[in-house]
Amino acid sequence: MSSNGEVFVLGIVKNIDYNVKNVEKGLQTLPHDRQKEALKYADKDCINSIIGYRLLEHIIKNKLRIKKIPRIGYAKYGKPYFKIKQGLRKLYFNISHTDGCVVAAVSDSEVGIDVETIENMDLSIEEMFLSMEERKKIYLESRNDESEATRIWTLKESYLKMKGIGLIDDLCKVDTAKLNLNSISINIQEYWISANILSENSDWQLLIYEDKDFGEWF
Repeated sequence: MSSNGEVFVLGIVKNIDYNVKNVEKGLQTLPHDRQKEALKYADKDCINSIIGYRLLEHIIKNKLRIKKIPRIGYAKYGKPYFKIKQGLRKLYFNISHTDGCVVAAVSDSEVGIDVETIENMDLSIEEMFLSMEERKKIYLESRNDESEATRIWTLKESYLKMKGIGLIDDLCKVDTAKLNLNSISINIQEYWISANILSENSDWQLLIYEDKDFGEWF
């Protein structure tokens, strides 16, 4: 929590063991609308979706000290947020997941988050999302081209998720150099995680958990 009362919390659950998860049990812990959302995914991604919502619950109840999970509302492009009764305040959130890792962000300001695995980065498609300036910088300054390209991808996608418009045709037009005041990028193990918020708030809290820390969820 920052000194001016703003909220910006990032939660990460890593090293997910899918073999020990009971999907039916996990679904029963979710409200009906989130069950429907999780069931849009198959196999591991369904489990990730369940974990993502439970991670949100954990942040809201245990870190923000809000006892009852607020109702969910939907913005213009269908992006969900929590309705807080006190002062008609909104609490924004976003979830992302990849194989073995789930991340969630909660903020008073509109927020987007993305996680990707470095080894999944395909540099053959770099022209689809890297500007010429970004490519030059990677090749001149980076010791690991795939890692830096993954960081930039997550930075751009989290920005678009923050805006609520999803991926656009020309990711090269998203200038990462202008996102520094509103963005965070974190490298954990084989993952890059980036978040963007609408307000210029550099005070944030990071929570990192092992999957086994939340074994009771399933």
